[in-house]
Amino acid sequence: MKENYFDDIDIKEKSYWLGFLYAEGYIETRNQKAYRLGIEIGKDDEILIDRFIITLDIDPNRKHYRERDHTVVVKFVNKKIVKDLVRWGVVPRKSKIIELPNLSNRKLYLAFLLGFYDGDGKTGTTRIITGSKIFLEQIKSHFNLPFKIYEKRSRSFIGTRLIKGHGYSMSLGIELYNEMLANYHNSLQSKRHNFETEESRIAKIKANAWRSNKKKFKITKKKLEELVWQLPLTKIGKNYGVSDKTVKKWCKKWGISTPPRGYWSKKRMKSLKTFKEDKNIFPLASGNKIYEYLENKKNDDNSKDQKEIDEFAAKNSQNR
Repeated sequence: MKENYFDDIDIKEKSYWLGFLYAEGYIETRNQKAYRLGIEIGKDDEILIDRFIITLDIDPNRKHYRERDHTVVVKFVNKKIVKDLVRWGVVPRKSKIIELPNLSNRKLYLAFLLGFYDGDGKTGTTRIITGSKIFLEQIKSHFNLPFKIYEKRSRSFIGTRLIKGHGYSMSLGIELYNEMLANYHNSLQSKRHNFETEESRIAKIKANAWRSNKKKFKITKKKLEELVWQLPLTKIGKNYGVSDKTVKKWCKKWGISTPPRGYWSKKRMKSLKTFKEDKNIFPLASGNKIYEYLENKKNDDNSKDQKEIDEFAAKNSQNR
């Protein structure tokens, strides 16, 4: 057995197991002296007991089952390990008095917190549960968390856990929780759930919208270079079934220069008659008001000319 394992908490693995023991470990006493370490967890999390046994080179025969409670238990006597754990805060009857241990750096604290979460964290959330309010207050202060500490009375539940005395719970938050997972990878797989932050969710929505518009807006760079000086971006977007912002994004992506602000207003101010859009740009489409206006005006002029010819021919025939 590696009885010097908890001499110093100097690596993340040790810090993780210390956090786990804060949650699920207990020290038994004899004649008011601590002498035996025990761990009891649900059968679903038995893999953690197996890993702990391998890590400390404990005799596997120390593990046994409590069928009535559907739990797995490991107990062993080792004065050196128990003494070191008591020094680190795993004391007898600790549930309501534990405090955050003094570790040397943030990575060790993150591993410690992940170990505690694997023992006393609510699956599917970032919430941890404990009987010690000061422990949560110290975590809140150390990591500068804005979340409220909630109290539960005796004989009530936090998640599926029955609280026999006063119990407390607090969320760790998505950012801290994801940092814990990234910091230490050998934790309980069933509780490793990467939560999506608000920033990443918004970024994903924008990326999906961009990909959707990319598929929708089918145009070559050369054609777009021609169009931006022949039509406003809103017109181009309308004819291609996308927004003017999408057209502008593609111009920026391809390094295509666009007309300055006010360019199209000045164009319209010159003369509507001289502003004619090339028929080859698009087929005649609803909404292309300028093109429709010019076509209608030309037809009106032709009809007037034809009317004058008809009247002149009729007058001549009467004179004859």
